[in-house]
Parts: sequence; structure tokens; C-alpha cells
Amino acid sequence: MKGVYNKDVYLNASENDIKKSIEEITQLSFDTMGYTQVDLNTGEQTLFEIKDISYDMFKNNTNNNNNNNEDDDDDDDRRRLSFYIDDRIQIYTPLITNHPYKYIGMISFQDSNNVWHECTGTLVGPRDVLTSGHCLHSGGDYGDWYHNFHFYLQMYDSGSWTWSYNQYYKGSYAISNQGWLKYANFAYDYGILKLDTVNTNYGYMAFHDSYLIDIRTWLLSGAGYTNDKKFGTLWKTQCYPQYIYDHYFIETNDCMTFHGMDGTSMYAFDSIIFGIYAKTIVYNEPIHCETGPDGTICSSTSAVPQQINHYMRITPYKEGLICDMINNINVC
Repeated sequence: MKGVYNKDVYLNASENDIKKSIEEITQLSFDTMGYTQVDLNTGEQTLFEIKDISYDMFKNNTNNNNNNNEDDDDDDDRRRLSFYIDDRIQIYTPLITNHPYKYIGMISFQDSNNVWHECTGTLVGPRDVLTSGHCLHSGGDYGDWYHNFHFYLQMYDSGSWTWSYNQYYKGSYAISNQGWLKYANFAYDYGILKLDTVNTNYGYMAFHDSYLIDIRTWLLSGAGYTNDKKFGTLWKTQCYPQYIYDHYFIETNDCMTFHGMDGTSMYAFDSIIFGIYAKTIVYNEPIHCETGPDGTICSSTSAVPQQINHYMRITPYKEGLICDMINNINVC
């Protein structure tokens, strides 16, 4: 249904569908790669077309993929094991106001059925919250914007199954790029929520592209308000990207991700955002059996559940587009 938030939006997608979708999006012309801003009070939409960006801005480091198929068996075992081990760290109240957690908050919003949903967002400008595109708009030509956005900054557990926050804002504008708004492509699943203030005065986190960098050597962190834990508590997860591609990177659930963490910024060195958690594909890996001693042949297969987490990777072009959305010379 138009404008209905689907928390399982990616669960039924196949890798072939994803690769086909990526190939289609990378062939789009410059004319289609602008962004749209919607006024959440009036509903007025404004299209910003970006036509003067050189082709080099679209390029990314494909050489980093040369060793993507050189997997270590021990690494595979460790990643499969991580599906069952929860090694996330809760960020308790004293740390909530420290860098980088002080920039992270929970976004709540309603879809066209007026059902409430939650995502995670990060301040990257004085009033600008970076999050997933699917936390702002349902995606594609037949999708629609969500409404009634709220941003709870620095939420924490206040005891006795209650929660609180240090600051609260409403959303004034939602912005996402044409790659998400027209094609619902997860490689462009990002956007900006502008808050109803000129400046939160809490500061903001830096973001950057990872052009020509092998980010598989970096330990990435993400902190989000996951809904499998107590509501309003912030949890941090860490992982190394396993495979990196031009517009996204993936890992096999070293980072524990659940609903509510959609839109979580993935950062390195506790200071710079290089991607956003977009989706998790859950699939079953078949286990084949051989002919038994008595001549019987196994006719069925068992399966081990596997999660592949996908992250939107910030490229030079995306970095420029996010800067344009923020539109503040003090940021970039």
C-alpha cells in the first residue's frame, strides 16, 4: 500500500535482484540524480536537479574488490557463530552525552495508515539528521512520504521500564534522493530529516566518502535504538566490512542489527560516518548430504539461517549530495 512502512522491505530480495537493481541505478543519467524536499507542514515538494557534477564523482574504488572472494574458513565460522552471540554494548546514561553518542537519536513517524514506527538518525548538521531513505519515504514512483516526524536526541533508560531524552524536536522537512524516491534502490537508501529549529546546539558528526580506501581493514561502529531491547536504550555494535562494492558494502552479521536500527550511521575512529545500515537479507544456506552406507540418498536439505547486512556506502557523489541537502557552509 502506498506510504505504508514495511519493516521487512528487504527480507524477500535475492542477491540477483540486488545486483540487477545496482546495475540499473548506476546507468542513470545525471539529470535524474537530484533530490526532493517535502515541507512536512504544507506538503509542498521541491525538486532540486543536480546536473553539473563530473563523472569522476560517480567513480568508486573497484580495485578494493579484488580480494573479496578470498575468504578465510575461520572467519566464516566466526561470522556464522556471531548470528547466535549477542555482543552488543549498551550505552548507559553517563555516556549518552559524550561523543559520538550525543549526536544519535531515535526517529519516530507515522505511515499512511497512521501506524507508528521507529528508526535511528544521526545529527550531521545544526538541524540535519542523516538516516535511511526508507525511514522518510516508502520508496519508488508509487511510494509516499511519511508524516508526523519526531526526533528524540540522547534517549536513555530512566529506570522502572521508563525512558527519557535530553531534547526533542519535530521534523520540518524530509529530503531524499531520486535514486530512492524513483527506484527504491537500497544503494541510495539515505536522506535528511530537517528539524524544527535553526540549531540544536548539540554539535554534529562528520561524514565522508571512502573513495580509494579498503575499508575492510576498518572496524566500523554503529549505535542505534534497536527494538529487540528495552525501548529507548541505545546499543552499539561493531564489525569489519566483508565485501565492498561501488555503492554499498556487506558483512555476514558480525554487526547485530534489528528493526529500529534502520538508518544507523556506520562510523570509524569514533568520528567519521562512512555508510548507513540499510537492510538485512535473511536466507537459508542449504546443507547437502551424500549417499549413506546403506545406499539411501538424502532427498531433503537442512538449512542454517544466515543474515547478510547491507550498508549504503558514501561515495564522492553522495557526499556532495548530502552536503547540498544540508545547505550549510559551516558543515561542508
